[in-house]
Amino acid sequence: MLVAHRAVESEEELAAAVCSTYDEPREIACFSRLADRTVRYNDRSQLRAFVRPELETDLNRGFEAFVDKQGDASVDDIVAALADKKLDTSQAHFLTFRNNLNKLLGTPYNLRDEWRMGVSRHGRTVHLHILETEVQAARECARSEQERRMAFWGYAFEHAATASGKPRAASEDVFSEDVRIDCNQEFCSIAQSKLGGNRIILAGEVDCERRGFGEQGGGAHAMRKYIELKTSRLLSDAHARRSFERKMQKWFVQSFLLGLPSIVCGFRDDGGVLKKMQDFEVKQLPKLAQFRPHVMLNFGGAVLGWLYERVISGPPQGRYVFSYEPAQRRLALRIAPEGVVAQSEA
Repeated sequence: MLVAHRAVESEEELAAAVCSTYDEPREIACFSRLADRTVRYNDRSQLRAFVRPELETDLNRGFEAFVDKQGDASVDDIVAALADKKLDTSQAHFLTFRNNLNKLLGTPYNLRDEWRMGVSRHGRTVHLHILETEVQAARECARSEQERRMAFWGYAFEHAATASGKPRAASEDVFSEDVRIDCNQEFCSIAQSKLGGNRIILAGEVDCERRGFGEQGGGAHAMRKYIELKTSRLLSDAHARRSFERKMQKWFVQSFLLGLPSIVCGFRDDGGVLKKMQDFEVKQLPKLAQFRPHVMLNFGGAVLGWLYERVISGPPQGRYVFSYEPAQRRLALRIAPEGVVAQSEA
């Protein structure tokens, strides 16, 4: 049942609005997920160190033994990590994984891809849950071996560009026979911030950190050491460059929301061999890709305020599906069918 809907304003309308500010994110908790999907709260054992990989690294190595991610991300892990530190989060308007905010803030420039997220109320805090659309689920099931291999190249680059514990020697073979790339192992940072008038707690996976950076302690200092790792096809023609600019827009939102200052991109050829490395400052991406970040911030701040008002005015145990319908250029809030949005822990 439809509860409410909202049109997506034009880019020019959003650009003309009073700019929503975004506070610098401050890390308040974290967790490490192990290969068997168990979670260690406020544990940094899965946070890896950045090591610049050798060019000509073959990113195909290890594909046959690769272990893809199993299971869905649950906000219960965020709630448990915060409870482990005995933090009072009752004043937060929203608690979510970063992925949901990535989708929301990218909507003004998204003319094609639908998305949806689960919504549940817990006291005065709204939890946003990760949900796949039917199109996304079908696309995942229909992936060819080549598509799966291309996705693996990104994970292989992350493996080649990181080390656990003591940094390895440059001559060390990062794809030795006993290495098994397992995407179920991850480190997640949990931060608090504020977008417009909305106080937010968000969690996001962190690829690695720059060791010996010089800043000590948690809070905003922790975020400044973190690095996002990305891969892209070599920019061989105009089509590839346009595609890369669209990627940079998404990379900006992802890194900006968690306060990460830099991205390291590995450029590979069509055979999956690393050919070039380039560092990008996150704050420079809007200029390079020619988009306006305040358009996304204005939209995100306004929509979160709109969503919060409607959920808080509803039943105390209300559960909803919040979706974007690109054909109509609108957002829709509906009562969730039974079982679609799990009742997370309070």
